Parts: sequence; C-alpha cells; structure tokens
Amino acid sequence: MAKLYPDNSTYQVIARILKEACAGLQPDPVLMKRVALDKMVKFWGNLTFKGLLAILNEHVVTRNPISQVKETREEYCREHEFHYDFVVPAPAGSKYPKIYVEARLDDGARDQDSWRLIILSIHPPNRSNP
Repeated sequence: MAKLYPDNSTYQVIARILKEACAGLQPDPVLMKRVALDKMVKFWGNLTFKGLLAILNEHVVTRNPISQVKETREEYCREHEFHYDFVVPAPAGSKYPKIYVEARLDDGARDQDSWRLIILSIHPPNRSNP
C-alpha cells in the first residue's frame, strides 16, 4: 500500500473528479455500486450520496492522503490494478465516527478527462483499514 499525496498525478485525477462531481460539471463522474449504497444507508442512514461526495472532496481539498492498494483479490485483479482507500470523518452525531471508502478509477478510453471514480465499498473502518 502506498500513500498518495497532492503532488501525485493519480491523486490529482481523483481530486479533479471529486471537485467536478460536487460542482456538477460533468455527468456521473462518480458512481456508487449498489452494495456500497446499501451499506452507506445501513451504517449512516442520514448520509446522502451528495453528502458523501462533499466529505470525500473535503478530504482531498485539505490535502489528506489517499491509500493506493495493489489489487490482489482474484475476483477483482482482472478488472483493475489498484483500488483507493479513504478514511474520512462521518457526519456529526453518527454512530460510527469514521467512514472507510474503497473506490477504483475507471479510465474509460484512457483519456483522463473521461475517467470516473467508482465507489465499491463503504463501511466503518476496521483494524486492517483504521
């Protein structure tokens, strides 16, 4: 696992995607798998997709690191080489004070302007992703 910081080009792509998603500058720059949406509702019922995007965007705006994890799970390694982990604060008053988000980049036609961030999983952090 590597920590990505704002001077990293992949970090910059993710930051741009989140900024555009929050500003509504392009259609669907961030997608969420249904299983992730269901878990978000289960653990943080008051959190909306738009609210989660704002939290993730704030994470990169304030220059917090993103973990880049080499994909080793056999069922996913053919789909993507890396996934990206965020551990971010949950909204005030939440039962779980932090949110773990696993996402991947979809490079579409390998044109950075068309990349999307796909949220794969969301849950309270555990010992392996504190």
